[in-house]
Amino acid sequence: MPAITVSNETQTQSQPQTHAFQYTSTESSTPTSIPLARTLSTSYHPERVHLNHKWDHGYNLSMEQFLRYMPKVELHVHLDGSMDPLFLWDYLKKKRSSSSVSGSSGNCSNVMECLPEEVTLPWNNQTLKVRSAVEACTTLEEFTTLITCRGERSLFAMLECFEIFVPIVRGNLVLLEQLAFDFCQRQFSQRVMYTEVRYSPHFLVKLAEKECEDEGKDGSGDGSDDSDNDINSNSNSDDRGTMKKHKGTGTGARDVIDAITRGLRRGEKEYGIKVNQILCCIAWRPDWAREVVELARDYKDNYPCAVVGVDIAAGEDHFDQEKLPHLYEPHYEAFQIAQEYDLNITIHAGEVGDSQFVRKAVNEYGARRIGHGYKIACEPDVMEEMRRKNIHFEVCPTSSNETGGWAYDGDGRDNSDNSGECGGKEWKKHPAIDMIRYGLNVGINSDDPAVFDTSLTWQYRIGVGKMGMSKDAIITCLQNSISSAFVEEDVKVWMRNRVDIFLEEHDECMNET
Repeated sequence: MPAITVSNETQTQSQPQTHAFQYTSTESSTPTSIPLARTLSTSYHPERVHLNHKWDHGYNLSMEQFLRYMPKVELHVHLDGSMDPLFLWDYLKKKRSSSSVSGSSGNCSNVMECLPEEVTLPWNNQTLKVRSAVEACTTLEEFTTLITCRGERSLFAMLECFEIFVPIVRGNLVLLEQLAFDFCQRQFSQRVMYTEVRYSPHFLVKLAEKECEDEGKDGSGDGSDDSDNDINSNSNSDDRGTMKKHKGTGTGARDVIDAITRGLRRGEKEYGIKVNQILCCIAWRPDWAREVVELARDYKDNYPCAVVGVDIAAGEDHFDQEKLPHLYEPHYEAFQIAQEYDLNITIHAGEVGDSQFVRKAVNEYGARRIGHGYKIACEPDVMEEMRRKNIHFEVCPTSSNETGGWAYDGDGRDNSDNSGECGGKEWKKHPAIDMIRYGLNVGINSDDPAVFDTSLTWQYRIGVGKMGMSKDAIITCLQNSISSAFVEEDVKVWMRNRVDIFLEEHDECMNET
């Protein structure tokens, strides 16, 4: 196949084009142009597509255009895993010499002093130096390398990246709001008409003074910010965990949710897309679990950009009732309450843990969707149960490779997505293909696009060009995501209509052999 270069996707969006992805609700309107206060072309994964890569023979320019302009839905993407390295680097450069900065460790003389010297990683008790690692970066390239994870094939190596860059934004409500707005900008640039973005509000909270002192000792940190800018003034004010002050220093995770909600609402209005939120518990912080559930209930009807579900992220150790009851019991109890509150539940399971954790997530924790779930691909009995219960699997191809969720021998490279995509294995034997062939309800997602240096559009490219998925299979995955979204039926009808219009407009492309 001759080399065909498709221009940078993110650089072609100065004017939105008339495609079916555009949102036509009276709630907002599609803008006539995208404000370029900051260039839309981000530092992570520019959309340069060279079709002479080792794509499947069915991948061509027509397919590239189809995937690029197809209206999309994303149900599994982490906000903190989507934070643009260029944005963070610019912020660091501007604030290095600032006289006062509010950050994860309180008010500091400059941004570097807001970063912890080191943290203790809770999953292995090893010490990770943070401040010196960031200070050592003199260029954007060095900083991007520091906070991205490629080629490690380890979930915990990936999680280390978060321990490096999250302290930069932790507790900075203005910055979090802007990052949420920018997230909407990038989703719009990829034709993502509906997103459920997830994050741990506690992980993004400014550390209380005591926890700031202890962070390097035990890796903990749930503190709070001292701002009082709750957008949800009609929230129930009782004595539940959501309203308690953390160590007397502020209102905690609620401020983070409010700031992110403001940014998402601005993004919805500006770009004519729809975004809702999922709040994450963190596997190694059982003390946060109950409050996450209470917060989700409080923000359940806080539309637009409401909290539509809860999750448990950052590992699967909490499923181990026998060996780790201190992790299991608080999470299990919190998710019994979540079910009583009729909250939607999606849980990371079967990614790097036991396939039986998928069963636990569904049968004990009440999950209707599973983040990843690759380990069930060699367990026909588990797949049959999940097929019968119509459990949706949020599949993330690049993520599965980088975290080791997709197990295979060898680690050869072929640079299949321009950023070190691990090759030397057979993508057509990816567990997601077995899951699809078995008839499971599967959707495609990007997970942590900035950390993995990728995008949702790239995940579809890998699906077709590497995994051998047909257009029909791609559309089925898209329709699965629509059907499984934690949203009202009228919004699903709107999304299906947008897809139908797109397919009608591109019937010539669809009929190509």
